[in-house]
Formats: sequence, C-alpha cells, structure tokens
Amino acid sequence: MKTALSTAAKARVQRVERYLPESDRFRDRFGAKPDHEELIELGAWYQPPRWAAGAVGVIDACFLFDVVACVRPERVLELGVASGGSTSVLLRAMHHAGLAFTDDDARPAVRSFDLHPMCYSDRSKPVGSAVFEMAPDLAHGVEVRSGVTSLDLGATLAGENFPLAFIDANHQHPWPTLDILALLPALAPGAWVVLHDIDLPAAAERYERTHNTKVHWHDHGAKHLFDTWPFEKIRGNGEADNIGLIRLPDPAPTLAELRLALAPSINKPWETDPGEQGRAVLTGSPSEGGR
Repeated sequence: MKTALSTAAKARVQRVERYLPESDRFRDRFGAKPDHEELIELGAWYQPPRWAAGAVGVIDACFLFDVVACVRPERVLELGVASGGSTSVLLRAMHHAGLAFTDDDARPAVRSFDLHPMCYSDRSKPVGSAVFEMAPDLAHGVEVRSGVTSLDLGATLAGENFPLAFIDANHQHPWPTLDILALLPALAPGAWVVLHDIDLPAAAERYERTHNTKVHWHDHGAKHLFDTWPFEKIRGNGEADNIGLIRLPDPAPTLAELRLALAPSINKPWETDPGEQGRAVLTGSPSEGGR
C-alpha cells in the first residue's frame, strides 16, 4: 500500500510530470529509454532537510538523474557539495542505474569536494550532511572532502579519468571556467560536465521581482562558461533552463588548447580575483588577470 503524499510532495510530483516530455527528449538523444515512474518517485522523495537552503530544486534533480541514467558513469566528481542534496540525487541515480558504488580500488564511486567544512545555510552542519538524512542507506557510495578547490584536485586526481563531473561551486566569474581548466587532468577524454546555475542572473532577477527584495547572487560565471563553450553542449528546457551539460572533446585537449578555446569566457570582466594560482591557470601567467 502506497503512503499518501504530503501537499508539498504532490506539488513536486506535478512539476516533475510537466518535466517528463523534456526528459524523454533528453534521453532520446542518448538512446536511453524513458523512466517516468522513477522520476515521479524521485519527485515525491526529493525533499532536502529544512536547514538545507539553496539545495538544487526538484527539476534540476531530475536533470541530474537523467544525466546519470544516460552517461552511466562508473565514477562521478562533484565540486561544490554544500548540504549534499545533489549528492543524494547522484547516489540514488547510480543505485537505480545498477552502477557499482565502489571502484576496483574500493574507493566510493561519488567523490564530492567543497572548500568549506560546514554548510553555508547552517554552520552547525558539516558539508554533505543531508546525505545521511535523505539517503543513509546509500551514503557508503560517497566520499566528501572539504578544504579543497579545483586547483587542488587537478593534481591529486590526475589520471582518474572521471567520465562525469558536476560543477556547482563558486559561481562568480571566472571560477567555473577556472574549475574546468583545473580539473582537466582528472577528466576522461569526452567527459560530460553538468553545470548548475547557467542562467543565475535571470533567476536572481525573477526572485527580486517576486519577493520585492534585492539579492547578491547575480553571478555570471556558469553562464559565461556555458554560453561560450565551443564544443558539444545540452541545455535543459522549460523549468530546467538553469542547468546544462557540456562535453570535452575526444581526444582531450591540452590545457593550453582548452584555455585558448575558452578565451571568450576568460576575457569577460571578472567578478572576483581567483588568486595568483588561479590567474596562472586561466592566463598562463600569474601576473595577468581579467579585464
């Protein structure tokens, strides 16, 4: 006997039902079968804890779920964990796809990283804590590390050939562009990368109009990277228009080649200074910066 859904769960399911045609189109592009039943169950289930403000919305969660179903990665790199809402979705998607939760070296299949040790929405909660509330039976499939950025991970994860990454960290330009450049040694040729908040300025403006208040998160970093990405990319449609998927070429470019390809993004006015090491990755010289 099915448990009756709460009013909030019913509302999420209705949103997911509107997303289903977009899911079908996305999956058809990969030759994957539709899975309406599981997406509807995902909508009923996906309720981050109250303290997990800012977690991805239910439609973005469905997009993430579809990506895993289509790419079928043996391992996933997540950059930007916060509460762990998206981490929980990745784990659920891996489980539903029948993918192994550990690799040949007994490492968790989902490797999640964040700069901060505590969640920004509740400083009493370590990053990733929502996993243990939302998907405790799947938590053995993830490793969460804090105190690192993409600048640390490019070297430590070099050669691990992640076929899928999810970048949802610092959205200020040029950080998302810097993230993919720095992570290049860790990504497989032809790897797919999910980018969240690819239309964050528009989302911020809608929020301000709706709530009659000003917000500080008009960041253009993910938007600039997605809009100028010169290789294969897929944008979510409808309610999923704030999330997208980009793909590295195969064979993989060198850092210099990718930096040149991303020059249209790099050369846009920077919203923050990524520091000397970040400037070196972006420009090839620690003394240069965005203009």
